[in-house]
Amino acid sequence: MGPKLSRDDEMPGPSESAPHGGKVHGVVVRKLNGTEVLRQELPHEATLLSLKQALGAEVGLPAAAVKLLNGSEPLQPDHALIGDLLQGDAELTLVQLQIRRVYFESLAWRGGHQLDGIAGLSSNAEPGSLLTNQKDKSPWLLHLLPEGGIKFESEKEPGHFICNADGHGRLRRGNGTQEAFRELPALNGEEDAVTLESLGQPGAYLCHCNGRIFCHSLTTRMQLSDRVFNNDASWRLVDCD
Repeated sequence: MGPKLSRDDEMPGPSESAPHGGKVHGVVVRKLNGTEVLRQELPHEATLLSLKQALGAEVGLPAAAVKLLNGSEPLQPDHALIGDLLQGDAELTLVQLQIRRVYFESLAWRGGHQLDGIAGLSSNAEPGSLLTNQKDKSPWLLHLLPEGGIKFESEKEPGHFICNADGHGRLRRGNGTQEAFRELPALNGEEDAVTLESLGQPGAYLCHCNGRIFCHSLTTRMQLSDRVFNNDASWRLVDCD
């Protein structure tokens, strides 16, 4: 996870060198109505996702439902470094999203456990079919659920969602629990990724293996290695727009 962020009673001063020699950025975040949510100094190498996660904890939202504006420009992608997005100190605006248009990225492996580029989670599927990890950047509509969970609707097949169907990832209408997930810190420890746990089957995580999508736990996984499973169950949610 990224650096712990909290509210502070004093404005951050001008950017200075951090103890390790890197730059820091003074950041103030406000809601659309002007209410201050957070102010903190962030190191150059902090990710945007780590800031969104801290803000989500402050306001009771999953990071996936948080959008940040620098002026009128949205900050993205989530895996970008704060130091690459901001030129110095900044005042940002927090926008709560009910729907977000995203595609999936994850690591892929070939024989010998060697990294083989990026896998995805394709929405180009027929209703009822098994989902695949084709890296086509096809869009999903991320919906925020009232209880704080999230679900992913196919843009190609409206009304159909990523569902945990007895451990398999299928495109279905859902039943209120099959399609519901909650966002967790990535199992592989990467700050720019998240793991999605099934709300209908706690301990089962959305993952890919052998070209297909599953909802597996540490005990039902197909991967022989913890390292491979943790990578296969860690995702970047990348904004399409």
